[in-house]
This record gives sequence, structure tokens and C-alpha cells, in this order.
Amino acid sequence: MPEIIKEILTLYWSQTVLIIAALGYLIKRAYDLRSKKVEQKHSLFQQNRINVIMKFIDSYIELEEKYKLIPEGRLNLKQLSAVEFEELFLKKYSNLYSSYFYLKFYLEPLELARYGDIVTYMRNISSKISDFYKKTEMESNLEVVQELNTSISDTVKINNENFKVIANLFREYSDKHFVLK
Repeated sequence: MPEIIKEILTLYWSQTVLIIAALGYLIKRAYDLRSKKVEQKHSLFQQNRINVIMKFIDSYIELEEKYKLIPEGRLNLKQLSAVEFEELFLKKYSNLYSSYFYLKFYLEPLELARYGDIVTYMRNISSKISDFYKKTEMESNLEVVQELNTSISDTVKINNENFKVIANLFREYSDKHFVLK
């Protein structure tokens, strides 16, 4: 058997080299196509991840802006109709929660925890605003408004701190996934 291989290599060395080169090229092409497919999937995943995070941040900012209207005195809850109240607060919170739900598909549990904290704080404020809106008796209205204003301000501060941590986590995970050389 080894003599036959030796004879083939000596007599047909140019064809053998050509066959080996063709096989090498085909293997390289198959590997390149596979790598490109994996890279495209990763790129699509990362793009979707960024889009979902941006949607969450946009939803949060919309809701935060509405909450800030109350302590600034630019919005009187008692003058809102039920439809206006739902449009201003409940739908905005619903958008925030749905965007949080989408985050669950793309984020690591450590990253997701901070977003969950933000949603919880915003839900607490939303509940307080709903309770205030539903109250019909006007007794100690000033105290309730002050408590609501304090809660909103405190929540915004806490959430800003959470967003700082989220930004650091995002950079850390981005560095891990996209190593620059």
C-alpha cells in the first residue's frame, strides 16, 4: 500500500497538489461561511438587544416626564378625566412594563435585576398616583400631595443611580462581547 501511494505521488504529484489545494480551499470556504453565519446571528442579536434597551429607556423617560409634572405643579390630578388619567399614566406604565418584558429575552439576570428595580419603583409611584387620583375626600390633601411629590423625587433619584449601574454593566458586557484589539 505505501508503495502505491509513493508511486502516485511521484507520477501524479502536480494533480495531487491540485487536489489537496482544492480540498483546502473548500474547507476554508465552508469555515468562512459558517463563521459569517454565526457573526450575522450575533450581530442581529446585539442589534435587537440595543433596540430593546433603547425602547425601555424611551418608555422610562416618557413616564418620568409625566411623573415630574406633578411636583412641578404643571399637572393637577384632580382636574383630569379618567380617560386623560389613563392616557397620561396607565398607558405609559404599561409601555414601560412591556418593554421590560422584552428585555428578559436579551439580558443576563445580573443586568435585568436593575431594570426590574426601576420598573418596581415606577409601579410604586404609579400606585400612589392612582390612589391619590381615586381619593374623593380632600382632607389633608396638602400632606398627600407633599408625600407624593417626595416619593416621585426620591424614585427619580434612585432610578438615576440604577441607570448609572446599568450603564456600567452595559459597558462591561459590551467589552466582554466585543473585544477590541
